[in-house]
Amino acid sequence: MKYSLLLLSLTACVVGCTRPPGQVDISSAEEYHVIATVIDSLYRPSHQGAPLIFIDSTIVQSSVDSTIKMFKRGDSASNYLDLFATDSSFFEGRDSVELRRDFDSKNRQRWILFADSLRPKTQLIFQTSDQVNSVFALTTGNSWAVFRDKYHTNLGFMEVSRVGFNSKLNKAVVYVERYAGYENAEGTFVFLLKLNGQWIIHRQYMKWIS
Repeated sequence: MKYSLLLLSLTACVVGCTRPPGQVDISSAEEYHVIATVIDSLYRPSHQGAPLIFIDSTIVQSSVDSTIKMFKRGDSASNYLDLFATDSSFFEGRDSVELRRDFDSKNRQRWILFADSLRPKTQLIFQTSDQVNSVFALTTGNSWAVFRDKYHTNLGFMEVSRVGFNSKLNKAVVYVERYAGYENAEGTFVFLLKLNGQWIIHRQYMKWIS
């Protein structure tokens, strides 16, 4: 994986990194539940106690689109969501429109994710994008070896977008990027359903891999 991809993905938060004013409604709580479900589904079966480095701010959509275009020319996150409109087992009525609209509106800027609100079973070490980026920006030689020595983990790091919901809050989409080596990284859209009060993954759609 190229350094440019890491630096692109880990652009530092500036003005956009702020907690949404007054946002303590069920949507924000549900976002944390969805993210925790995704983390545990992707990592817990194989992590064997190793911590996962988790970037404490969300991916902004322009960064998602830029990363996608590095691998698939002319594509974007929003266009990619449209592909799921034909999934009759997931979308009903206006679900496609609502999910895309909510995803787009939330991911125009970065937002802080708070450790006290995100409680997956997987052990997390919260870091800023600057903290992780410094390992790759300032290190000569094998930066990933330095990363593993610094954090005592071979799981790499993960960052996520905010979660898009339909109006019933029973379907969700989140974009996830995972990095664990120079040729071990991917960006994936994860679609979830809420059944009997629990979020479950309906489908994962990998957008790029290196």
